[in-house]
Amino acid sequence: MRPAALTEVENEATALRHLGQAHRDNRAVVRYKLARRRVEVGEELMRRAPRPFLIRGEGGEQSAPSTLLLARLLPQPTQNGNTV
Repeated sequence: MRPAALTEVENEATALRHLGQAHRDNRAVVRYKLARRRVEVGEELMRRAPRPFLIRGEGGEQSAPSTLLLARLLPQPTQNGNTV
């Protein structure tokens, strides 16, 4: 017969191994859910992002509206030399 203390320690070790495995499994599930959520958020941001557009005149030259739009989108220099 085995001493009760040895059996108790073996049972505790087995329980701790099972607990550790359950913890690893839970972490894997949480990581997977977070990764899926990041993909979903990225897809939603892409759907809501403004669409770029180009205005071209005949022969490929830029039109006045596209020149004005480009001027507003380019960084503006400030007095201290930085750009806004």
